[in-house]
Amino acid sequence: MSTGGALCTAGPVDGDISDSIDLFAGSSATYTATCTVDPAASFEVLSNTATITVPGGVTDPDPGNNTATDQDSGVEMIFADGFESGDTSAWSNTVP
Repeated sequence: MSTGGALCTAGPVDGDISDSIDLFAGSSATYTATCTVDPAASFEVLSNTATITVPGGVTDPDPGNNTATDQDSGVEMIFADGFESGDTSAWSNTVP
């Protein structure tokens, strides 16, 4: 999804997202990733990093803001009982 005049490829897209986009001052592009987590998976934080590369010949006045990371903790607690069982007794909204 894009706003403010940004131009990007419309989804949905299967697999990794690698897109060339045009961002103008005040515009934005949003990508949403949907996944299925294996009930046997063991982790504390789900993390994803997005990186922007400026094309050749373009000067970036603030290259320090070209990477962003989203980390979601507590994912294993949401799926503590394997999720599919329908047993909500192990569910918790408490994040460690």
